[in-house]
This record gives sequence, structure tokens and C-alpha cells, in this order.
Amino acid sequence: MSSQFAVLDVSAEFMMDVAKAVASSPHPLSKEDLTRSFKKSKPYISNSISQCLQLGLIEVQNNLYVGSERHGNLIKRSERSQLYLPLREALQRYPPFLLYIDFISKGYSSEESANMTRGIFRMQSSEEIVEKSFRNWGLYA
Repeated sequence: MSSQFAVLDVSAEFMMDVAKAVASSPHPLSKEDLTRSFKKSKPYISNSISQCLQLGLIEVQNNLYVGSERHGNLIKRSERSQLYLPLREALQRYPPFLLYIDFISKGYSSEESANMTRGIFRMQSSEEIVEKSFRNWGLYA
């Protein structure tokens, strides 16, 4: 397993706000469009876009962002309070998160589970970011 997986320091709620904006747009959006849509730093928005792409919540077409085929309609139709549902579906298909949850179910702490998952998937993110993000995403979903 290569370093194809990255876990970035973004909240589940903001990640889903980005996915909602993309899915709700009548046209593909650029990174600049999304930067104008939120009062967050450019790096934070960029990280959220990257994480949404990795989880399959959004897709790239012609260097622009569109809602994903799998989750786009559900995200578009969902109220903000229901956006945990498409994230839950996406996490249930994300191998690093599934391994993290498996370790927890076998009695390992969140920190130990995140560290082992980080090592197995050769992630570059820090141990703290992997654990914090997985914990946040899991609680949200």
C-alpha cells in the first residue's frame, strides 16, 4: 500500500460544507470559486477540497470540481443536519478509516489505532492529525 492516502487536518463539518457547495452548484467550480464561498484560509479550503476528493465526495472534471456520481445527489438533497449520512457512506469505503475502526473494535486506543493505520498506509500526516481527524470524522458521521 503506497502513500496514496492522506489524512488532512479538516473538520468533518467544513468538509461537508465544501461538498455541499460543489454538489449544489449548477456548474463546475474552481478552487477560486470555493475560496470566495467560505471565510476560511486558502490552505484550509485546499485541504478540505483534497480530502473531499480522496473520500469521493467530489470529483474533478476538466480541472474543475463537480459533485461525485456516487454521493452528489444525496449531498445536494440533504439538509445541513443530514450531511453526516453521505460522509458515513464515504468513510465506510475509505480503507484507512475502516482499519482505524477495526483496531478500535479490537481494544486499541484511538491514538494506537491511528498510529498503526498511519504506519500501514504510509501516511505523511502527523500522528496527531490522523488521530484528531479520524476521531472528528467518526463522531460527526
